[in-house]
Amino acid sequence: MKTLTKKFRAIIHDGLPQEGWHEEQTGETLLPDDALAFEADTLDELRSALASAGVTVPDVPSEPEQPTYTQLEYANAVESRFDKEAQALGYDSVAKAATYVSSLNAKFAAEAAYFIALRDACWLLCFAALEDPPAVKPTPAEFADAIVAKALAEVGQPHYA
Repeated sequence: MKTLTKKFRAIIHDGLPQEGWHEEQTGETLLPDDALAFEADTLDELRSALASAGVTVPDVPSEPEQPTYTQLEYANAVESRFDKEAQALGYDSVAKAATYVSSLNAKFAAEAAYFIALRDACWLLCFAALEDPPAVKPTPAEFADAIVAKALAEVGQPHYA
């Protein structure tokens, strides 16, 4: 038996590498001794070994193009997501909740102050994240969930007098 252990492996059937030959592998692949197989540490090395042996190297499917999102899409998602926090307490939005900041009702004023702090934290975190975006861009919804979760952790819960 042959044991293949390197990251990239190609088993040849009818003169062509098997499907998925270009994908990184883990573990071991056991083959009969007479099986035609190649292995390498990198995809380029595997390609080279296949070509040197006269094996036709099929085109590798390209990585799907990563969608691009605008800052406006991220900002709208963040606003929509933190508005859900206000809606959970019966307000239409954070903007509407903030209008109660000078309310004579202590509960409304406390919730307004809380949502103003939440809004500020969300936007500060949002702008900081957009200044240094990760290589793999999250969807606007994923981005918004992460921003609001961080802001909620910073701000905590409303404090009632």
